[in-house]
Amino acid sequence: MIPVGNQEDILFRNRKYSLRIKNICLVTAIFVFSLPINNSFADELPAIIKLVKEQTHDHGSIELAEQPVIDQLIDRLNVKLEILYCPWARCLKLLESGQADIVDHLYLTPQRQSFLIYLDPPYVIQNAKFRFYKHKNARFVINSFEDLLPLDVGHVRGNIYFSRFDLSSGLKKIPLINHQNLLSMAINKRVDTIIVERSLTPEIVADFDKQGVLVQSNFTVEEKRGVYIAVSKNSRWSEHANFLSNELKALIKTTSAH
Repeated sequence: MIPVGNQEDILFRNRKYSLRIKNICLVTAIFVFSLPINNSFADELPAIIKLVKEQTHDHGSIELAEQPVIDQLIDRLNVKLEILYCPWARCLKLLESGQADIVDHLYLTPQRQSFLIYLDPPYVIQNAKFRFYKHKNARFVINSFEDLLPLDVGHVRGNIYFSRFDLSSGLKKIPLINHQNLLSMAINKRVDTIIVERSLTPEIVADFDKQGVLVQSNFTVEEKRGVYIAVSKNSRWSEHANFLSNELKALIKTTSAH
């Protein structure tokens, strides 16, 4: 509409009209930028996610009674899941190269942070308990860390245990492929003792040790640790690490509310 009236009236109404337009634009801009970002538009996720799982024995890995958090997280993504079973050291190499995308049940270490992005927060804080088994006919006892020094100690290659064990240069540590190999070596007295972590429960050890020849030593170590999910820095999924962390937080919040 063309303003009608004297010149001053026209100028006044033009200014007033312009001011109204500017105010409408400002309110519209504030409203648009205040809207929450829809992750489905913000993140174009890869179609496939490759999860590594430690091959603890010839037929796969240790199965947990309840659905792991990693499985619940991937369910939320609506992408295809590919599981790669591998000895733990090999799993870490696949993550380092970017041939695998994601891993769970992981302790945080500076060395692993060089090639992994840890999702925040840890999905559980647990008491990480480390135990030692030996053959029942062994003539030595393990009541302290010092009792390990003269022994051949079997462990799973690539695993993180407790700091004193991991950093010790005085221990004779024998790296083994997986948990099945670890238990077999102890049963057949190919090593003096083995160290096992929380996931290798006494029930699992007993199920594998059919003859009951392995006994747990008195010496154990327990540490409180965060357990994480991590993404390979060389994976396409690394671009979506913040999105994954937010999804993990939402999942943990939902789970803890029930």
